[in-house]
Amino acid sequence: MDETSDRLSTAEEEARQQEGEGIRQSIRAKFQAELGACRDLDAVVFDVVERRGSEPSAPVGTAAGPAVMFLFGKIWRSFNAARILAQEGYGPDAMVVARSLVNGAIDLGYIVKADSEERARQWCAVGEKAQQDYREQFGEAPDTDQYLNRDRIEARAKHWKEMRINKRAEHSGLEGLYQIAYRAGSSPEHSDSWSSIDYVEGISGGGLSVQVGPSEKGIIRALSAACWGLSEAFLRWCKFFGFDEDEAAERVKEIAHQFSESEENRKVRGGG
Repeated sequence: MDETSDRLSTAEEEARQQEGEGIRQSIRAKFQAELGACRDLDAVVFDVVERRGSEPSAPVGTAAGPAVMFLFGKIWRSFNAARILAQEGYGPDAMVVARSLVNGAIDLGYIVKADSEERARQWCAVGEKAQQDYREQFGEAPDTDQYLNRDRIEARAKHWKEMRINKRAEHSGLEGLYQIAYRAGSSPEHSDSWSSIDYVEGISGGGLSVQVGPSEKGIIRALSAACWGLSEAFLRWCKFFGFDEDEAAERVKEIAHQFSESEENRKVRGGG
């Protein structure tokens, strides 16, 4: 009996794997243009970073340069994480990563727009305060520098948080990125009822089933947000560090436009 069960279990697992592979192949065929645009964008960014990698720098003790370098690097890495999740059939989960990426792009855009050093210090203060609070709940002694500068850190962190992300987006000229990509990503991030449409489906005979394996749902939405967020961050990263990359910048804009005008993306924006 156990041997028969083992055989059945193995056969079921093989069938499940074959079904999943079939879905992934279908995704790569159906969304070939969009996945190709994302690969092209990654290649452009990679080429510029490879050539400029040793150039971004900031005087010791400054905050803006390191903050922009970190945010851009994280955005780029998250872009590829979202792309991989999407092409493997996990679009809604890719959208959670893309929403984080978009958050980073808005923060980067806000820092580089004006008063970069002070804004970067406010951004740093949020993390420093979070670290303080986390340590204190376990009775750990705070970092000496953070302890001595606690009032300043708390004041700066408060200032940053009072400038909510929608306002940071407005100040950065990224209102559209916030209104479309960030807000759409907030749904799967918070597991609200809107996001359930990408996970729940009807089954024959009535009832509902939760989709835990790969599917085509949510893929374009995630790829669009990730592509848009990286392209905006890249353009601002180049400008902040004074990189003369007009050709790469135009190519990035072209790819982003090409992606946004794809047939599948138009269907999503139109409610399909």
